[in-house]
Amino acid sequence: MQLTDFLKVDTATNPHFHPHHSTKLVYLNNATGFPQAYEYDRDSQQATRLVETSERIMLATYIENDLLIGMDYGVNEKQQLYLWKNNEDLVPLTNDPAHIHHYGGVSPNKEWIAWSSNRRHEQFFDVYIQHVSTRDIQCVYKDDARYDPVCFHPDGH
Repeated sequence: MQLTDFLKVDTATNPHFHPHHSTKLVYLNNATGFPQAYEYDRDSQQATRLVETSERIMLATYIENDLLIGMDYGVNEKQQLYLWKNNEDLVPLTNDPAHIHHYGGVSPNKEWIAWSSNRRHEQFFDVYIQHVSTRDIQCVYKDDARYDPVCFHPDGH
């Protein structure tokens, strides 16, 4: 074996099962040279690349039958969040490329997502919620520190 053999090894990371199809999961794979979103179907034993993009995908998870994608541009680590609905174009959710966005979870009714961002100040990450359909954004917690939402409470708060 040579060193180049080890450098060409694909990695598969961050798997998330589909909420309604236990035989499907989405994951990131770097077979193209940088992470992209793939879906594996256990029944067919096939993996399919889901989104065609020339950028690095940092996050892929399901919101019902849609896919939430986190992606940066030019490896600048300023992750933006997108919704991939009905296998069509990516719909920008955060759409603020000057700032970083960290996904935190989806509400029990699947209408809201939570994320943190340094929009207010480059050193501090405040917590936001965003309505998935209307794309309305609300800052729900801010302070001069870093906060990252983990999930919604089962009652939706």
